[in-house]
Amino acid sequence: MGKNPLSTRPFWRKINKFRTKESSNMIPTLALNDIFYKSDKEKGQLFGELLASTFTPNPDLINSTTEYEVNYEISNFFSGKNEKNLFDSITLTEIILAINKIKENSASGPDFIHNLMLKNLPESTLYDILNLFNQSLTTSQIPNKWKKAQVTMIPKKAQPGMLPFFEKTLFNGKI
Repeated sequence: MGKNPLSTRPFWRKINKFRTKESSNMIPTLALNDIFYKSDKEKGQLFGELLASTFTPNPDLINSTTEYEVNYEISNFFSGKNEKNLFDSITLTEIILAINKIKENSASGPDFIHNLMLKNLPESTLYDILNLFNQSLTTSQIPNKWKKAQVTMIPKKAQPGMLPFFEKTLFNGKI
């Protein structure tokens, strides 16, 4: 009998290889501007500072006229809408189209729901997801769990000051 394409042995070999490495989750010592960050706390603070500086708004780019115009447009938008009807309901077709755009080989997020699983959901589950999203829109509430993501910083030797990152979100962040 030839190789079984459905054998789980190669899968579990890889999993067990990672399980035995105690240091696989350790972040190496980081260096930035000739300062070395060795403890997890120091590395976490460094990542936090870099992310804060990357995503901090630039107040010098906003002048008072522009800020007034933006606030005026926002207030006009909300004053002309019924609070319970700010957005149109999402349709099942929109959910299906969004799921079809998801890359199959992307990693799962903190919820461990893989993209292939999303692409193969039964119609009844798609309706459940549709109801969750529409309930969120109707109540203007986004559950706290939906706002969470795992952010991984990737130090690059060629660009020591640059720490690109990737983010893993829950399934609903992908749709």
